[in-house]
Amino acid sequence: MEEKKTNISALDTDKISLFIKSLGGVKAIYRYLKSKNVTINIESIYKWKNNGIPHRYLLYIKELANNQNIRIPENIFPDNIGSVNNKTEIISSIETNRKNIKGYRIPILIVLLSLIIIILQFLYHHHNKKAINEKIIKLENLTSSFKAHDYDKKLDSINDFIIDQTILKKQHSSDIKSIYGLITTNKNKLKDLEKNIGLSFNNSNKAQNFKLNKFNTILINLIVLKENIKFSIPNLSNIDLINNYFSLIKTPDDVSLSLLNLNNLSKINLKSHKQLIDEILPILVNINNKNNKNNSNKVNILIYLKNLIKIRKINNNDLINKNIIGSNIINTINTHNYDYILNEFKSINGNIELNEWLESINNLNILIISLDNIINWLVYKG
Repeated sequence: MEEKKTNISALDTDKISLFIKSLGGVKAIYRYLKSKNVTINIESIYKWKNNGIPHRYLLYIKELANNQNIRIPENIFPDNIGSVNNKTEIISSIETNRKNIKGYRIPILIVLLSLIIIILQFLYHHHNKKAINEKIIKLENLTSSFKAHDYDKKLDSINDFIIDQTILKKQHSSDIKSIYGLITTNKNKLKDLEKNIGLSFNNSNKAQNFKLNKFNTILINLIVLKENIKFSIPNLSNIDLINNYFSLIKTPDDVSLSLLNLNNLSKINLKSHKQLIDEILPILVNINNKNNKNNSNKVNILIYLKNLIKIRKINNNDLINKNIIGSNIINTINTHNYDYILNEFKSINGNIELNEWLESINNLNILIISLDNIINWLVYKG
């Protein structure tokens, strides 16, 4: 219910009516109160002329009069209007402050967000710096564990070994040249001997001479073929001549098998000792390099250089520090000791190049065994 004033005189009623009109009338006051979200109906405002302005609306009416610069008549408000004025000023100040705060809200949020980003970046870079410092300390500790003078001594010894191997290689090259010259001379002598044998038998029985001449020709061809394995690619171009000779005589089973081996080998490309020696060293180095990568991600130049020089068999796939290098391989092959090489490498699996090389070694092994078997039979039993 509307709060009423008591003992309102006719003079006060006139003052209130004039004051309401000066504010724009009842409708203007009603619109202003509604703009302030005040719940009131217009009929109540019409009653203010007789009943007076209720206390709960005094602040709004005072604010409306101040906005329109309208002087408020005396005695229209109660005696505590001073406190009401103070409250009005406080409310106005609070609303002004609220508006100011709303205006600064976005800049404040931007500043706070910027501060948060700066703090996060600082923490991120601080963490990275700490991690980098730890890695640097680890690297320093690792590098300090290496002793340069130890490597110098070992590298000097390796260098001396390489020089020795180079000298040895030159010596072998010289020996090979001299032996090759000797073989050429022996070839010429064998040709002369063959001619002399042929001439010597011309004076004897022709049939017997022809048979003996054939025997000597086959024997000489087989011996020359065996001796030339060391210095040149084995030449089985006379296999038809050999087959024709042995087709006329009866041979034991082991000799027949050896002849079959010669025929089979004549259909493939055989390799000389020099080719096999030149091929094996790079193959062993490649195998060793692959094993080093599989066994460890750390690069050790000392171990790498050692592995280039010495090779030994550890298991089915590893080759490190073995004496089958350089001169040892040359000596083993040149002495036709193919079985030893095949036995040393029989447990090495998974390398195509090495398997092809071992197949070539095996072919020469079959060739030399077959030639020995045929020559021995011809000389002692044939």
